[in-house]
Amino acid sequence: MHSLSRFGIVKQFVFLFVLIFLIPILTLGGFFAIEVFRVEQQNIAELAYSAQLQKDRIEATVLSLLPDPNVQIFQDAQISFAQYQIKPTPENLFSLNADLEEIHKINSAYRRVFVLDGNGAVVASTSPSDIGQSYKDNPLFSRVSPIFGFREFEWGKQMLFGYYRLGTINIKIDLSFLIELQESFSALSQTGEIELVRDNFDGTVELITPPRFFSQTQFSRTIPFSASLSPEVRALNRTPETSPDLIDYRGEHVFAATQYLSSLDWGLVVKKDRAEILVPISNLRTVVFFAIPLSFLLFILAGLYLKRHITTPIQLLTQTARRIKKGDFSARVNLNLTNEIGELATAFNTMSDELIDANRNLEKRVKQKTARLERTLKELEEKRQKDVALLSSIGESVIATDTKGNIVFINQSAEQLLDVKRKDAVGVPVFGLVPLQIKGEKLESKKHPVTQTIRHKLAIRTKEFEFIRRGESLIVEVTSTPVEFDGKIFGAMMVIHDVTQVKVIDRMKSEFIFLASHQLRGPLASLKWYNEMFLKGEVGKLTKDQSRFMTNMGNATARMIRLVDDFLNIARIERGEIKFEPTQVAIEKVIQEVLQSLSEEIQKKFIRVQFENLSRAQTAFTDERMVREVISNIVQNAVKYSPEKTNVTIHLSDNNGQMRIEVSDQGPGIPEISQPHIFSKFFRGANIPATGSVGTGLGLYTAKSLIDRIGGTIGFSSKEGKGSTFWITLPIKPSKTQNLKPRT
Repeated sequence: MHSLSRFGIVKQFVFLFVLIFLIPILTLGGFFAIEVFRVEQQNIAELAYSAQLQKDRIEATVLSLLPDPNVQIFQDAQISFAQYQIKPTPENLFSLNADLEEIHKINSAYRRVFVLDGNGAVVASTSPSDIGQSYKDNPLFSRVSPIFGFREFEWGKQMLFGYYRLGTINIKIDLSFLIELQESFSALSQTGEIELVRDNFDGTVELITPPRFFSQTQFSRTIPFSASLSPEVRALNRTPETSPDLIDYRGEHVFAATQYLSSLDWGLVVKKDRAEILVPISNLRTVVFFAIPLSFLLFILAGLYLKRHITTPIQLLTQTARRIKKGDFSARVNLNLTNEIGELATAFNTMSDELIDANRNLEKRVKQKTARLERTLKELEEKRQKDVALLSSIGESVIATDTKGNIVFINQSAEQLLDVKRKDAVGVPVFGLVPLQIKGEKLESKKHPVTQTIRHKLAIRTKEFEFIRRGESLIVEVTSTPVEFDGKIFGAMMVIHDVTQVKVIDRMKSEFIFLASHQLRGPLASLKWYNEMFLKGEVGKLTKDQSRFMTNMGNATARMIRLVDDFLNIARIERGEIKFEPTQVAIEKVIQEVLQSLSEEIQKKFIRVQFENLSRAQTAFTDERMVREVISNIVQNAVKYSPEKTNVTIHLSDNNGQMRIEVSDQGPGIPEISQPHIFSKFFRGANIPATGSVGTGLGLYTAKSLIDRIGGTIGFSSKEGKGSTFWITLPIKPSKTQNLKPRT
């Protein structure tokens, strides 16, 4: 609307009237499009529903005709056939044929029953003409599965004697009832049609049921598979489909729904002509055609009225205003109108009179405004000085920049940290005065926290960087936030916190733990060895109490060794001594190896491990040793905290190039208050002591440290008393930027 105001009032009214004219036209067009979509979806839904009903009816009828091979008559026939195979006498053949006749009488839809020997030859049948025919190359004989044809299909079952295959017993079943589908045409209006089709295995699809419009068109009973828009071809797909625009065997455009009948290996088509369905849309198009000229006529009449009563008087008001602007205060508007524009003209003339009086008092008012402005500026300056004093007294280093990243203010702490005076820092780009580094590489200006904050209006919370000051390497935490007012950004505020001493103390603590753990491992190993010597009786037979005491001491020693090993692993990870050597790792194999190592505890607690979507073909691009340690920690926790006789579920999936491994248990769950700290070092949930489980609180910390090292992610969901699910994601393939060589 701002650009529209540059034009005259007449042009604006013309534009608005054209817009008002177009709105109903566009509305009608939109309604027309919505109606077309509604009609299409409604008919597609009806056809899909009809197709599903027909499919269920046909398959239910067919399945009701299939014989039960466990009834006694089938067992008798198998015994008779075995006796005939052992001793092919007329009496045994007569007995076999009698059993086949009994099977033939079970259902009137059974056309004939016959038996094939191990070579696929018919040796007995209720139809003598079948005797001697060979089924050796028939899919029924080679696969022992049904094959089908119109009006009848064959059902077959292997006949076994122990582990020896004697042959098969076959039944041909009549399906001619399916021709009754033609009687359903009346439910699908004038052009509706239901078809059954099958694959001829020669590159064509054949219509089984006679088409409704066969007499109205030159029709071939077969359709080539290349006709991809044919509903008859699409019906043989394994999944149901619906479409508002396909071309049937007549070449007509149709709405169609298809279903695949797996029990018959047939396709089902339910369709109606597109022309019939869209008849209401054609009527709506006629209404729209007559509505447009009528709207255009009303638009012209309204425009003439507005020009006479609105635009012309407004133009006269504009001309008078321009005269007054040039200094002609005697100009007046003469309009004989009683509407709002007439009232506006009267008010305009009154305003002109008041304007003359206002000019006489203008100088006095200017002096009053100037004095008020000076007081306001003084108050703002006092407030600014207070803000500067407040920022200067903050213990953290604070740097403020403008929208270009140039420094406008630094406090005393920042002066000491950067070794620079405030007057020398103001106006200098923050990227040059505060050069940050990550792993020894200087951070580019476009990746600097201040740049990211200004460009994206994004607050960056506590990111760790390296900072070189007079040759001394410092570790600092940087927080950068945008300075905004009324939705507009004026710069950024960066707070720098020196954590070098904290990191040094943390490193010294890790070194101490590593050294202490390394020194403790030797004595503990000796203690374990001596304990095993006592338990094995190598230094003399122990009493029952002595054996129990030594066993308890051995268990305590083993726990101490595991604790020391955990400390050593954590120290190696934090010291960067574990090399990252990525390869394609079979995750299923790693999981099975982890479960094997935990088999004793799993069996002891009668825990059932369930697998979902587990496949040996699934691999991830990662370090095998590290990912084994991560999976071992997660699965061990699930087993440890699961009650007896419960389930542990392991699920694998992949999404967007990432493999996801989920381990779910039915344990005590994690209290909500403990969840933010679950990956912290030495942390254990508040409800864990109540379960009686022991641990160091390092397993999940180790898993989190390793998963970060190998470029994956880890997380969990849990509810107290309902169990927990821990998950990790791993890349399936190396990324384009990933270095495939081993990294340290």
